[in-house]
Amino acid sequence: MTNGRSAEILLKLLDRVPDGHTLEILLEPENLLTLLQNQGDSKDDVRQKLKSGVLPGELLLALLDREPDTARLLAQLGSSGAAAKADPAARQARAVSGIIRAGPSKKLFGDYYLLAVLVIIMLTAIVPALAVTGFLSSATLSREVGTLIALVGGAVAGAIASPRANFSWKGIIVGIVYGVGTLWATILYTQARSSILKIEIAVPLLIGAIPAVIVYLILSRLPRKG
Repeated sequence: MTNGRSAEILLKLLDRVPDGHTLEILLEPENLLTLLQNQGDSKDDVRQKLKSGVLPGELLLALLDREPDTARLLAQLGSSGAAAKADPAARQARAVSGIIRAGPSKKLFGDYYLLAVLVIIMLTAIVPALAVTGFLSSATLSREVGTLIALVGGAVAGAIASPRANFSWKGIIVGIVYGVGTLWATILYTQARSSILKIEIAVPLLIGAIPAVIVYLILSRLPRKG
């Protein structure tokens, strides 16, 4: 139940937040707490909600109900200093450094990097899974080879999806979980089927996202160095 709930919350957030970078900033525990306090919630209120089972994503959705303009929310973080632990000059230097580390793939995909992630997962998880279960008459793969392809493809997708640097280890881990999870979700979904509709490919894509979302939420709670 919690897995499906997390995936549903993520989809709702993606509809209301313009990009993954902004979503990551808003979901950072320190930033989310600051924004909730700006809206009148006390630290104890937030702690009690989390103890009662409310997820951070649900707190952010409730916050967006009160203030849907994410630009204003980011402005609040900038003015309060919660968006970073350094002065403005240091934040700007870190931002430039992040752009340099992002390298050509960010320039290549631009605002379409999430679409690139989806395409990579389709090619390295969905297609190999269909080859494993015999839906591709032109090629067959063993489950071991399919898993290896999905692992590598997921790592690449996770690197591209990282909004701050292509080689974020957190992004790579989440990408690997998504790639391998999607591969096996597709295998289990199609192995007993004789035919499938193209639209049904969305089912294992969503199922594979569930463990990736859980891993992302766990990793997002880890303290940042520096």
